[in-house]
Amino acid sequence: MAKKIKLQFSIAGGLSIHKSTLAFILAREQHSEWFYPEMEVASVYDCFPGFIWNGGRIYSQSVMSAEQMIQRVNFFNNRNIGVNFTFTNCALTAKHLCDPLGNWALEKFVKPINAIVINSPILEEYIRQNYPQCKMISSVTKVIRDIDRLLADTLKYDAVVVAPEFNHDWQALSKLPVDKIVILVNEGCAPYCSDKLKHYKMYSEAILGLATKESIKYFCPDGRKGNKTILSRKQLLVLAEKLKIKHFKLNGRDATTLETLLGYYKEYFVLPEFQAKFERFMRENNNLKFWNKQISAIQWDKNIVDRLAKVYQEVLFDTVKKICQKNITPLAVYIHSPFCPSQCKYCAYRGRVPLKGELEKYYNEYLPAQINNYREILQAAEVSSWFFGGGTPSLMTPEMLRHILSLLPGLKERGEKIFEIHPANFNIELLDILQEYNFHNVIVGVQSFAEETLRKAKRIPAGREQIKSIIQEIQKRGMAAWVDLVGYVNDDPGEIAVLGQDIYTALELEPDEISICINYFLREKYLQTTLELLTVVLQTVGFGWQWEDFIAKPADIRKHLENFKVLRLYNKSKPLVLKQRNFLNALATHTEHFVKQSFLGIGSYQNQTHGTISCLVTEDYKYFFTEANKDWQPRYFITHTADFLAEAQRLLSDMRDTAASMKRTLQIKQVCLERRYYNPTGTLGLGEDISFLSATLERDFSSSLAERIKCESLLQKYQLPPDKPFIDLSKIGVPK
Repeated sequence: MAKKIKLQFSIAGGLSIHKSTLAFILAREQHSEWFYPEMEVASVYDCFPGFIWNGGRIYSQSVMSAEQMIQRVNFFNNRNIGVNFTFTNCALTAKHLCDPLGNWALEKFVKPINAIVINSPILEEYIRQNYPQCKMISSVTKVIRDIDRLLADTLKYDAVVVAPEFNHDWQALSKLPVDKIVILVNEGCAPYCSDKLKHYKMYSEAILGLATKESIKYFCPDGRKGNKTILSRKQLLVLAEKLKIKHFKLNGRDATTLETLLGYYKEYFVLPEFQAKFERFMRENNNLKFWNKQISAIQWDKNIVDRLAKVYQEVLFDTVKKICQKNITPLAVYIHSPFCPSQCKYCAYRGRVPLKGELEKYYNEYLPAQINNYREILQAAEVSSWFFGGGTPSLMTPEMLRHILSLLPGLKERGEKIFEIHPANFNIELLDILQEYNFHNVIVGVQSFAEETLRKAKRIPAGREQIKSIIQEIQKRGMAAWVDLVGYVNDDPGEIAVLGQDIYTALELEPDEISICINYFLREKYLQTTLELLTVVLQTVGFGWQWEDFIAKPADIRKHLENFKVLRLYNKSKPLVLKQRNFLNALATHTEHFVKQSFLGIGSYQNQTHGTISCLVTEDYKYFFTEANKDWQPRYFITHTADFLAEAQRLLSDMRDTAASMKRTLQIKQVCLERRYYNPTGTLGLGEDISFLSATLERDFSSSLAERIKCESLLQKYQLPPDKPFIDLSKIGVPK
């Protein structure tokens, strides 16, 4: 039997924004059985942020340290994977050849395993004269569509990336030496685009500061739609067999989301029976920091706790307890469920898909212990509401739920009680237990009745009849059924029609309450079209339903959505339940309404998008703190008080003045303290924009190296708060 040819791939990323590239390499390393054995990764191609020799992409990240750059290249080289540096800027002149970053990279990384992808004749000549041993690859950004010119390039370069217009032209490809050509298999641009060279030139000029990113008004057509240059995995195998071509390149330019990149990886590399496991691995490991050593997803979650410790003031539980004892308002209690059956891509509060044993350990050990820690506080407090959310609380077994509820003092007798369920992952026995404990509301996380829309958003859908049955079962037990809808789960303007149909379908099912919101990440983008839809709904729902108490006309809807994330609609034919929803109302509002009353979050587990937050209102301060979890041990961090807010305002003013004085060197990308300060969904929990002010800044690409160094030094000043904490805990008896 003839030996199967190995296909050698060069894949995008690894040095800049494509951290998923590293997760992909580790997946191949740790689970080789998931992958087609004939598809190999020989190299990656990318460029570090801040390199003016780079072309084709604009990175707004800060320049890395020398140590970081060396670690990144070594990650691949130590695994016998080459790094092809995309020095493809086509607008370079002689004055750019002295760039210290580019020259430093040549000194450090010119090795037989690595190469330079080149476009500029000026840079090419410079490298050949000064680094004759450097391997060079002719870039596809040259847009060479003449076979004779390509053939000439194969004589000059170690490899030539062939324009994708030749992908199906076997006669032309047969004229080229197979050991020198690289086939781009999944080009995202339309074939024979007349503006492609112009496109590359504009980006090159923007990187050099000859143009701004905002001035680039090039809009590429949908090149992937019906693009006949794209090659399937089977077609690659035919090319390899018939023409003996074995070098291929996976385009990453249009892989702006993890979803797109996963699609490419699965199509070309992953066996069908292992694609679900592969996708889960990638989602759990996508943000890992690999540079110093290989770490697991669980270890990365622990590192988030370590980062919290650097930014905020860590305190003992005794301090948290003292704060709670000084609370002066009714208390809303939130019980956190950190797990979900899948990670819906639109959700700001998405949980982890539990690994083996995690669900049991959390609900049987960790959460009960935390509830017992707060037992005295809960007994003494005036509890206005209990909310079980996450995450997906309905992943609990009936036994788990009964045990958790039995630990909460006075639960049956006190406050409004609300529980979230996922209609596609739900045990009916949970409703019997909720009824026993006098729950008032059950939130049915419908999100949308359009099943295909939900599948695209990575959410497991439930059918209309299944949802109808659940609503009836809830109401049969004397509880109120609350249908939750979310618009634009896939960032598709056409989904306005889906949201409209979802609202009318929900009305037909006669729940007690309907809540309507826009995809958290896309509020500003789709606010106007949503307002127009809800105005129509307001006029057509009839007298059987009533909106939020103060909504009577279309103008009220706009005012409401500008201040709140959620709009609620109540069924008049159902007896209205209690509405003492401090915690839910806090989450539903924007900043200026966020901290009127106290809420206490109990429970936490490794989560890469948010922490479990609390706000306690005392005579002196509004204390914000977050609970984190490391090695199944709770950790507590005071995040903000009035003192911290005042200091943050000072830093913000200082930052604006500094940016103005440095003119083009340092620009404020976005500063929105008032509306984002109390943001619970940041990686570090509350206050990410203040604790990391540098996240709101970006360097100007026209800066000189000296200016860039000065700028980077300046940003370090804002990376962490000063050593002296802004938070005075003496008011609760904790020494300074």
